Amino acid sequence: MYETNKRLPRLRMEAVRMVRSGSGVREVARHFGYSPGAVSKWIRRADMLPSNASRIPTCSSRPHHHSHELAPEVVARILSLRKERNQCAELLRHRLGEEGIHISLSSIKRTLSRHGVSRFSPLKKWHQYPPRPVAERPGILVEIDTVHDGDLRERLGLYTLIDV
Repeated sequence: MYETNKRLPRLRMEAVRMVRSGSGVREVARHFGYSPGAVSKWIRRADMLPSNASRIPTCSSRPHHHSHELAPEVVARILSLRKERNQCAELLRHRLGEEGIHISLSSIKRTLSRHGVSRFSPLKKWHQYPPRPVAERPGILVEIDTVHDGDLRERLGLYTLIDV
């Protein structure tokens, strides 16, 4: 649990001073209302601070890295293969698989995008859609949907008209 109590850093150091002055860890933990493990952790953290420190700061509980992130060697290999021939992500995935590195296509695309080496295909056609009409009164904007079920000879068709 992440604490927002502003007095807690000083309380931690006070607990450490009590242990160093001869009190037991369990006794100090009971006195302050924390677990003995927490007090032991505070003692270890206090040992890393300068001797004149008056508080033990609250550390962030945010993880240092994602548990499923790609290894730096794999990222470096993806980028080196891309630099070598400027190939698409699909070919990079195939080449990595031949080297024994099995990775998803989306991970390769994400890595290329993160490092600014992805590009858009010149063959892809970008569409500009017309603006959606405004329904000023009932009956002006109607949405039509169709669902077909069954084989070709006995197909059932359901048509829906929705007045938006």
